Amino acid sequence: MKTRTSILLLIMSCLIFSCKKKKNETVTETPATPATPTYNYMPLKIGNYWIYDQYTIDPSGNETYKTTDSVYIAKDTTIAAVNYFVLENGGMAPYATRIMIRQSGSDIVTPTGTFYYKHNDTLTVLEDYYQVTSPSDTISYNVSRMGQINKTTTVSAGTFTTSSYNTHVTIWPSYITCCSSFLRSRKFAENTGVVSENMLQFVSGTHIDRRLKRFHLN
Repeated sequence: MKTRTSILLLIMSCLIFSCKKKKNETVTETPATPATPTYNYMPLKIGNYWIYDQYTIDPSGNETYKTTDSVYIAKDTTIAAVNYFVLENGGMAPYATRIMIRQSGSDIVTPTGTFYYKHNDTLTVLEDYYQVTSPSDTISYNVSRMGQINKTTTVSAGTFTTSSYNTHVTIWPSYITCCSSFLRSRKFAENTGVVSENMLQFVSGTHIDRRLKRFHLN
C-alpha cells in the first residue's frame, strides 16, 4: 500500500512539475517580414484625366505656345485574362496614340511586357529598337531606361518630385540634320502621373514640350 501511495505521489509530482514548466516556457515569435511598399506613379482609374499645355522651342531657344491637349483613361480591357487601362491620347501631338497599361507592383507595364515606367532602376535597359521607314530604311536607334530620380520639376499644375523615363535616340547618318542624337524624356510624379514630356523633331531641330496644367483623379 505504501508502495502504491509513493508511486501515485511521484506521478502527481511529475505532472505538477510538467504543468509548471509549460506555463513558464517563453514563446519566441518570428518577426513578420515588412511588406515592400508599392508606389503609384501612374494612377489608373477610369475617368482620370490630365490637361497639358504644349510648346515648341526652336533651335535658337524661342518658346511658343502651340496647343492644349488632354490625356484620359477611357475604359479598361482584358488581354490574356489580365486587366489593362486604356490611356487615350497618350502620345504627344501630332503623335497622339492609344496606350494600354497596368500597374505591376510599383511599375507600369504594357501588354507586350515593355515598361511605361519602372521604379528606382536606372541601370536596366527597358527597351531598345530601330525606327524604320517602309520598306526597311533605318531612321534611328532608340534605347530607353530610367534616368533622374527624385528631381524637382515645376509646371503650371505645381512643383513635383519626379523620376524620368528617358529614351536616347541616335539618328542614322542619312537622316542627320540638326543633330546626331538627342534625349526624349517623360517625367512622372508619385500619385500624379506624367508631369512633363519632351521630344525633338530632328528634321527641323524643334523641341516639343508638354507640361501638366491641371489634372483630376478619381
